Amino acid sequence: MVLSVTGDGTLTVDPHFPRESEKLVKTIDVTQGTDPRALTRQLIGSYVTGYDVIEIRAKGRIPVELRRTIQDFARRV
Repeated sequence: MVLSVTGDGTLTVDPHFPRESEKLVKTIDVTQGTDPRALTRQLIGSYVTGYDVIEIRAKGRIPVELRRTIQDFARRV
């Protein structure tokens, strides 16, 4: 996204900013003790920051509560 100010003071927001083909990737590591609310904040922050890919990793299985959090986030965006 590009924000620019024109000569007459108008603010222009352009969601299509040309950039290199390299994708921005954010990796979030979760554990059994990860707070679902903290994970939601990390996901929203990564999305708003403009990451193209958000990877969620865990050693072993992702706990059910965190899977629900991830699924809810994916449905919203």
